Amino acid sequence: MSRLHPGFLAVVLTAALALSGVTTSSAQQPAARYSAVAVDMLSPGAGAGTFPVNIVINRWSTQEEEDRLVAILLEQGPDALLTAMQKWPPVGSVAPTGGVGFDIRFAVLTHRDNGLDEVMALTDRPMSFLERRAAGRSTDYPFTLIQMQTKPSGDGEGQISIAARLRIDKVNRTLVIDNFTDQPIMLRGLKREQ
Repeated sequence: MSRLHPGFLAVVLTAALALSGVTTSSAQQPAARYSAVAVDMLSPGAGAGTFPVNIVINRWSTQEEEDRLVAILLEQGPDALLTAMQKWPPVGSVAPTGGVGFDIRFAVLTHRDNGLDEVMALTDRPMSFLERRAAGRSTDYPFTLIQMQTKPSGDGEGQISIAARLRIDKVNRTLVIDNFTDQPIMLRGLKREQ
């Protein structure tokens, strides 16, 4: 089993955000905007893997889009979902504060009975030319998954699985997420800004 250098995940996210050329600005008013400090728990040294990040959701995915995502994953598998998702228009973006980022292709908001709001956002993961050329194990994890939970005050917590593989447990009808690294990037001080 190959291991990543501890700071690799933070470097990959920073590079992907910097090179993708997608900005978080939008002519329309976003449906939701979140800010946090992204913390890569595997980075060596104090503060080495931390940076402020903004997550903007311009619109929430519809029930029809959610049903389509589940159907593709159930019936055709994750490779077909990746191919389909790459053609979907973006619903938002994730970017370091003041920088450029990458598109989010799917995002749902669920209001829980306990007053918490849960956000699940999914996208195809930007991969560099060098990563694709090396064709290492990381290319088997083509999705980025963002999970956030906020209180009515707007404060919350979350995580970003930068390199994830998805599958459906057909017996329990649940989404199973396999992370490439030991831990996802944690979103500390998460705040819903609107």
